[in-house]
Amino acid sequence: MYRVLGKQKSDVGGARKFLRERLINKEPVIFIALNGGDPLDFVQLMIWIERRESG
Repeated sequence: MYRVLGKQKSDVGGARKFLRERLINKEPVIFIALNGGDPLDFVQLMIWIERRESG
C-alpha cells in the first residue's frame, strides 16, 4: 500500500524478502487484522533500542 501511495510499482517479492529478514532478526512487532481467519491488513512496528556502553 505504501508503495502505491508513493506512486511506486508494487514489489511483492521485495516486500516478502524485507519482512522475512526483519522476522529472522526479531526486529519488528507485527499486528495482523483478520476477518474470520483471513488476513486483511497488517502494521509493522520497528523498535530500536539505543545501546550505550558504560564506562
